[in-house]
Amino acid sequence: ATGWLGMTVNAPMTVSSDITINTTTGMLLLYSNNTQDFIVSPGANLTLSNIIMYDGRGVDGGCLVNFGTVSIVGDVRFNGCAASNVGGAIYNDSSATLNVDNRWPTWLGGSLDIQSSSATYGGGIFNNGGAVSLDVGFMSNNSATQGGGAVFNGNNGTMTIGAAGANFDHNSSLSGGALF
Repeated sequence: ATGWLGMTVNAPMTVSSDITINTTTGMLLLYSNNTQDFIVSPGANLTLSNIIMYDGRGVDGGCLVNFGTVSIVGDVRFNGCAASNVGGAIYNDSSATLNVDNRWPTWLGGSLDIQSSSATYGGGIFNNGGAVSLDVGFMSNNSATQGGGAVFNGNNGTMTIGAAGANFDHNSSLSGGALF
């Protein structure tokens, strides 16, 4: 990354069609003002690369609420997001798909990095019966008061961790510090 572009989010951005956000010459920093960054509608597709989301807040999904399809294809970071209920950084609904592609070098943490996020269930990600494919990622210092410090996979959701793997470090919860 050669440059930084900062933006304050005062209300969630609703994605209702196919949108790609990719800053090819730097990083986009989204500073949330006590709100979520994105709400992805059913049937919509959001592709993210080179973006950092800070301090998102919500009931379900502190930074990102997904009812459609979200593809993370390179260096997407969530830091300090919080949900009062589920999914500190990301809430993935029953009809939703979250794909994390392995296009970012694993020695840099992979395509997805979730740190210092919190919720009652799923400090990093709460998958509510949807599909999550995690080729590579890094989740650290996330917490959930009840279950899934990093990830809570519930309601018969599917979760696949690819060959490159995921790193879980210093996540905490009453049940399942990393995964539940």
